[in-house]
Amino acid sequence: QLQVQQKQKGRGIEKMINPAMNAPASMSNQAMSTLPGGVNFIDTIQGGQKFEPAYSIDPRISELKEDMFEVQQRIKKAYHEDLFLMLANSDRRQITAREIEERHEEKLIMLGPVLEREQDELLDPLIDRTFAILMKNGRLPAPPPDLNGVDLRVEYISLMAQAQKSIGTSSIERFAGFAGEISAVKPNVLDNIDFDEALTEYGDLVGVPPKLVRPEGEVQKIRQANAKAIAEQRQAEISSQAIQGAKVLSETDTDNKNALTDMVGGI
Repeated sequence: QLQVQQKQKGRGIEKMINPAMNAPASMSNQAMSTLPGGVNFIDTIQGGQKFEPAYSIDPRISELKEDMFEVQQRIKKAYHEDLFLMLANSDRRQITAREIEERHEEKLIMLGPVLEREQDELLDPLIDRTFAILMKNGRLPAPPPDLNGVDLRVEYISLMAQAQKSIGTSSIERFAGFAGEISAVKPNVLDNIDFDEALTEYGDLVGVPPKLVRPEGEVQKIRQANAKAIAEQRQAEISSQAIQGAKVLSETDTDNKNALTDMVGGI
């Protein structure tokens, strides 16, 4: 509809600027000009014939533009432009971070059904069909033994898919913040939280590259090394204190009467 209206508006303006012309038959073999300042010689003896526009039009351009604007707004709404540019189209200056977060979540909630339908009804069947064809024709290598009997799950990494997944990060942040407030009164409440799993889940929701997260085995080795280093440091501190104490005792005067000689004499 918008394309047809745009075409009609252009045609109307063109007819106003460059209309079809009526000319007497006597001018059929003569050069005619419609340029500004051009001169056309016309024989007016035959009934007053003249070189003039075939018809006169006056298209309502302003009304047509208003109707086109309404169509444009319907198109933008159908493609969720108001959601994608929610903040860009806002002229408010006093806006809080909390309001921005709420608007972001509202936008993703509104777009969620559209994305899920596209994934469930288009992308998932398309990927499954393509994968099955490649396997049938021997275009893919044999899967490793660890994947035998395991259902493969496709993870979408587009900007919208990641943004939709990131909604779950707010719940983790609120939960961790609430646990931190309680820990000020009851510190052992933090024992209920698996912080390693929370960090892994948070990184997955925000789309952190897997190579940035160390494997569990490597993490255990690092922690064991740190614990060993702390134990060695403590042992060194204890040994240092014992040596310092022995040094002080070795330098103590036992010839003259003092607290140490009194204590030894009492024993």
